[in-house]
Amino acid sequence: MTGRAAVVGGGGRGVMPSVAARLVNVGLYQAGWFACVLGGAGGWPWLGAATGLALVLVHLALVQRRADEATFVALAALAGTAIDSAQQAAGTVAFPSGHYAAWLCPIWLTVLWAQFATLPCHSLAWLAGRPIVSVLLGAAGGPLAFLAGERLGGVTFPSGRAVGCGLLALVWAAAFPLLVHFATRSGAFPGRYRWQQTARGPAAGPDGR
Repeated sequence: MTGRAAVVGGGGRGVMPSVAARLVNVGLYQAGWFACVLGGAGGWPWLGAATGLALVLVHLALVQRRADEATFVALAALAGTAIDSAQQAAGTVAFPSGHYAAWLCPIWLTVLWAQFATLPCHSLAWLAGRPIVSVLLGAAGGPLAFLAGERLGGVTFPSGRAVGCGLLALVWAAAFPLLVHFATRSGAFPGRYRWQQTARGPAAGPDGR
């Protein structure tokens, strides 16, 4: 059974997230996004990162498959750190604060990737099996998110907006579908919070996962 079928059909692994679950998922992400970006922009990168990380931990405390989802979130954060560090090294984007190593992107951006990785198994689960839609959303959403970050003072484009956003569109057109692809094949998919039930009853086993 494909990831998309598992979500839509219920099966043994779950159903589409409820409206309440989506709101919780998106709400935690948006709060974390603002905490990280405003912390980086205001010279409080570690506070922003700590707040964002706390919200990721709240999310993980609420999900049914905590170990699987924590593993996916951690791996996505590492991959995202590599992606944004490469763009920083190329000079297409720059960040004002939070660097713990000159060759790495700021700590708050790593946490932001962890925040973003909480979405594909939950509120963005509907993207399973829709790679073209994921490509288009990535190509548009990546640059728009960075432009929003620029307006808040969290990022600049040393090579100019056109070059920076053009590269971001290419990067996110590839990275976002891959994130969704690996999410649907992880043990965390489809994600459910502890109050949700599958068609066969609660998904959590005796170990609390």
